[in-house]
Amino acid sequence: MRNLTKKQRDLMWQAIVTLSTLFILGVYLTPMGYGVVNSLKSKQQVSDSTAPILPSETVAFEYEGKSYDVYEVPTADGQTMEWALVVKRRDNSQFTDPKTPKRA
Repeated sequence: MRNLTKKQRDLMWQAIVTLSTLFILGVYLTPMGYGVVNSLKSKQQVSDSTAPILPSETVAFEYEGKSYDVYEVPTADGQTMEWALVVKRRDNSQFTDPKTPKRA
């Protein structure tokens, strides 16, 4: 700090005070931002602990009069595909491609 001119020291202190003030303001306003984001979510999203932070709609697929949820599923070759969950089981679920649906 001894090699700095008075103008550089003043500028550095202004930057420190400004950044500190912005940090405190951000911490103070975070709960309000959280409340605004949660007010835009549906009741299901608010109560679901695995829901994304920002409000979003779930993608559904209609097939033979029933609605199925669409998920991003990893494939054997390392890619992810959007597939509809047709049969939901703990040990062996069945998916179908919404673009070319066929019942398993």
